[in-house]
Amino acid sequence: MKIKLWHPRLICSQVPPQIASWLFEPASITKRCLATSSNFRVRVLASGPTASNKDECCHLPKSCRQVWVREVLLELDDTPIIFARTTHPSIRRGPLLRRFARLGNSPLGSILFTHPGFRKIKIEYARLDRRHPLYQQAMNTNTSNPTLWARRASWHLGHQHLLLTEVFLPSLASYPPVPEKPPLKLNREKLIKFRNSGTPHQNR
Repeated sequence: MKIKLWHPRLICSQVPPQIASWLFEPASITKRCLATSSNFRVRVLASGPTASNKDECCHLPKSCRQVWVREVLLELDDTPIIFARTTHPSIRRGPLLRRFARLGNSPLGSILFTHPGFRKIKIEYARLDRRHPLYQQAMNTNTSNPTLWARRASWHLGHQHLLLTEVFLPSLASYPPVPEKPPLKLNREKLIKFRNSGTPHQNR
């Protein structure tokens, strides 16, 4: 019997508190990073057409064998904290793919949380081990943990969609959880300014 890897819910006590604070972040990870450190950078590892991972297939059209993928590291104070992989079905060309392909070193949150048409449809969580390709890619950050926590979400814009997968690295333990407070509106101007700056670092 095949064991299901991705789950719509997790028991919070299973996840270390420092990681859980980020794993279950309901708002923009970009906004969270900018609030945590003035030294925030998006480092692009790969961007372009490629084959999808095996467990991404359930989120893609059956006829889609090639996807457009963007892989990045989110870094705070020059330390990688999150490995992120965004997948777009390349057979569905349109304004979303054009925006996606032009992101450069800007955070994905600069379009997901500032464009009024985006909707988060589904979110799932997983604990990845050494057998998973995303764990192997995150291992390039020199982590030695036997498992890594991850989440993925489907984002829709009309009939187009993205699959965003984030792998949370052990270095997040260096950043204390943010105290609970009432939700704040996303600072749209700040994200747009970051997107348009063309510089690797952004001051708060």
